[in-house]
Amino acid sequence: MLHQDKEFSASDVLFNQTIKIFYAVYSSLNFTVAAKKLGITQSAVSQCIASLENQLGFDLFDRTTRPLSVTYEGQVLYDRIQRQLTDFAGTLDALRAKNFVRTTVRVGVIESIGRNLCPELIFGMLKRGRRIKLHSGTSDFLYQELLKDKVDCIVATGLLLDAENLDHQFLYSEPHVVMMPTSVAKLRQNWTWENLSFCGIPMVRYTPNTGSGEQSEKVLRHAQIKLPNTLSVDDNQIVFTLVSAGMGWCLTQPLTALLAEHLFNHVTLMPAPNPCESRKIFVVRKHETPQIFSDEILQICRNILITKATPKIEGIMPWVKTQIKITNSVK
Repeated sequence: MLHQDKEFSASDVLFNQTIKIFYAVYSSLNFTVAAKKLGITQSAVSQCIASLENQLGFDLFDRTTRPLSVTYEGQVLYDRIQRQLTDFAGTLDALRAKNFVRTTVRVGVIESIGRNLCPELIFGMLKRGRRIKLHSGTSDFLYQELLKDKVDCIVATGLLLDAENLDHQFLYSEPHVVMMPTSVAKLRQNWTWENLSFCGIPMVRYTPNTGSGEQSEKVLRHAQIKLPNTLSVDDNQIVFTLVSAGMGWCLTQPLTALLAEHLFNHVTLMPAPNPCESRKIFVVRKHETPQIFSDEILQICRNILITKATPKIEGIMPWVKTQIKITNSVK
């Protein structure tokens, strides 16, 4: 029998109204907010939770606190439902794939990944019978979208690496590099942090709300370098354009530097001085998202990095070859 190709989630199949209300209250810790999210009255939410607690014989929420707090029993119930939902979602997705039903996967990627890997990533997902909706943005924006359930997986830096409700799969790490106007770079053969501090042009910094900004500031703290904040920009292309115009130098990464390929006649790329930490990129999903999605994205991105991106990087910046790491964890 043929059925209409319809989008639905495991929760649509598995959750009855009572569990949906419990989930909404757990997520918001507020009966009124949960009611608005579900499109029902606050009274209906309160009565449903009270009825559920009466049937179970214990409280799920402590109503004496503001906002509500989850009881031990409520947390155990939530965790168990999450595990069952994740298992069910994986089974459901496998059955849909077996019956040639396309599943839409919403993926968020940082700019350096998006500009370099997106065509092949989309093609790879389509070959696996997926529909794909692609979002691009900074790491902090993508994490917000993930936590709001607006995307299923993201490819980003590890800003929330310790978050208990997120699963991080390591994809790729690369060293930092310095990009300078060629007219300034040729003044020295080797550059130290001290040399950069007094090179006569300022560092073009990324704004703190960007992944590159967070990474750059971390590198400067680790190197114990304090530089004046003369220029701050939140866009890679603007940063690179300012450097090519001789207005400053910047700290970036090999994969991101590929975005400035059209400016390579005016800039020089060189290793960042030591000490300097690497940038790590992960495929991130919420625990309730089927792992098959993140596994597929990880495998596709890994293959693209090995066959396309890193050979190009090593041709332009040969010194990074031994410093680039790509995951071996592919199922």
